[in-house]
Amino acid sequence: NDFVRITSHFTLKYDCVDKTVALWIRIIRQPSTIATLHVGEETTVVIRHQMDTFIIDVNQKKIKFATPRSNIDGWYFISISLTGEMVNVFINFDLISIDYHFTSPAYLTIGGEICSFDLQSVRIFNSTLSENKVKYLFFLGPNFKDLVFDNLSSIKLKEKAFLYATSEGYISSTYSQWSEYAKNIKDCNYYNFGLECSLSPPFLINDIFL
Repeated sequence: NDFVRITSHFTLKYDCVDKTVALWIRIIRQPSTIATLHVGEETTVVIRHQMDTFIIDVNQKKIKFATPRSNIDGWYFISISLTGEMVNVFINFDLISIDYHFTSPAYLTIGGEICSFDLQSVRIFNSTLSENKVKYLFFLGPNFKDLVFDNLSSIKLKEKAFLYATSEGYISSTYSQWSEYAKNIKDCNYYNFGLECSLSPPFLINDIFL
């Protein structure tokens, strides 16, 4: 497993309007600012973790909370889909939707002035993904690699190479509690999702300076 310990912040130089961002993170200390979308000149969407709760804050005007019932060995999946009218945030399978008028551009900052967490991956897709596609990303697991295959069976199986289940249908105990959410995702194909940017293992020393 490969990850980066985040104790400061950095900004990705990609406009995230009408796109989906997906992250895997593991909290080390609370409170921690996980991510901030800087939208236009005056709007921010902040995701932070405090008192075992994820807080989604739009301009300190619209604030919602999520307390996921579980995680995967400490790892949480977060997806953010931003349009001109709303932002949808999944924390694992907890969906938080906030209606708001957003302008452009929107740039993503990972971390903050106060933060301590592990970052396993960040992926930006060039469109807003459907709910089924977001679920599919979750089931790929925190250690999924875009271009590096762990073994020959992963190359052979391609889209069958989930961490949560084998091609024969056996479900990992780690994922069994979420098996109900696996419905309707079998027709998804990750390689058609439109990946625009990926920061994921194996990490290089200059990866975060994009």
